Amino acid sequence: MAQHGTCYYHVMMMNIKNRFKNVDSLRVFKDAAEAYHLEEFEKHFSDTSQKYPKVAQYLEKDVKFEKWSRAHFKDNGYEVLTTNIVETLNNMILKAREYPIIAMIDFVLFIMGQWFFTRRRESVLVTTLITLKKEAILRGRFDEAGSLTSYQLNENEYIVMGGDFNACVNLTTRSCTFRVFDIDKIPCIHAIAAAGLYRPQHTRAYVYSICFEYYTSDYWILAYAETIYPIPPESQ
Repeated sequence: MAQHGTCYYHVMMMNIKNRFKNVDSLRVFKDAAEAYHLEEFEKHFSDTSQKYPKVAQYLEKDVKFEKWSRAHFKDNGYEVLTTNIVETLNNMILKAREYPIIAMIDFVLFIMGQWFFTRRRESVLVTTLITLKKEAILRGRFDEAGSLTSYQLNENEYIVMGGDFNACVNLTTRSCTFRVFDIDKIPCIHAIAAAGLYRPQHTRAYVYSICFEYYTSDYWILAYAETIYPIPPESQ
């Protein structure tokens, strides 16, 4: 079941800026909104409450934490900024609004067809196992994971020590008490450290295998596999 949330940047930050006329509060709000773990969230939100009590009351009482806080969101979140489709279409048809309806639809199909073609061509040239953005994130996490220490608790779970928090990782369920793995759907630094203990000779291959399948390059190719054709002439 889907869960409704609020875009913290486009909606919440603009709401705070317009309602309270306080740009300085946006930084601490952003830190609280992006926190994965409840302890981390509470630290940042306490900072917000002390410095900007009216903003904190608005966020807690009027909007509710689960609407904008990553730490309180109970569903899947993929840490990917998606474009507002309404804004995208409005910008796309700006020049075609005065066209007859069939001509306008044909124009939209043409533009989308070009988008699909460009992205399809880009996706088939990728040589990494996962999409480029996630590949860059994962490489950074490999570097960070090297400073952590892992201990095996049972067949599936590991305790990982070091960094800001100690974490318990379950490689079978692809979860971590720090919640980065749970939300981002690619292994966090704790999961990578645990994987190093679980598969010491094939750590990288195993880490890629537990990435969420929708981040793989194969799924990227499938997303743009279809060809979008223009409207055929009436005679056809």
